[in-house]
Amino acid sequence: MTNDNPLRRVLHRIGYFAASLFLLSVIVFLIVGIKDARRTGHLRNDICKLELGKPTFADVSRIFPKIGGICWSHDDTGPSCSPDGCFYVLYVENPISKLIPIFPQTGLFATVRIFDNTLTERSLSIAETKGRHCSEAFVKQSADSHFKEVTRIITESMVPRKGAAVRTDNSAQFIELANGLRLACLVFPGACAVPDDMLPYLKSRQASG
Repeated sequence: MTNDNPLRRVLHRIGYFAASLFLLSVIVFLIVGIKDARRTGHLRNDICKLELGKPTFADVSRIFPKIGGICWSHDDTGPSCSPDGCFYVLYVENPISKLIPIFPQTGLFATVRIFDNTLTERSLSIAETKGRHCSEAFVKQSADSHFKEVTRIITESMVPRKGAAVRTDNSAQFIELANGLRLACLVFPGACAVPDDMLPYLKSRQASG
């Protein structure tokens, strides 16, 4: 018995160290996730304050320095951003999900489109990617949309990507749905595996339909 005591003490110390390290990792994980959720909340609020057809390029571009982003281009010309035209993507991602590959990469993405010094499109989405699998839920409002219903559910099964397009003249509905995006998905990567988890409104619409 006495010969086993030193070994037991070593094993106990290793166990305590492993448990403490695990607990510390969980705390750091939650702190980073909550911090990013707050940043996503600020980004979401900034996008919700905008309104199609009203903000100028100067109003929209004030958001750019606050959040990481990239100017995007769909044609052969180089990406640029000016009052004449701009398609800008802003994003906040959970950094731990990028560093530790066992977790899916999760982030909130916001897009704004400017044409002729006017906001013509805005959207907010939560996306989760792991390997080749990607899942995304979005809320979108565009000046190019001409449907009569308040919202239209759009599904792209190849991604899968699913979301709600909001009628051009209904900013209140856009704000309501944007606030329904579950920012907790960024705190707990992997908890929101499908678009219905990221935006519960999609599940409620499916149930009512």
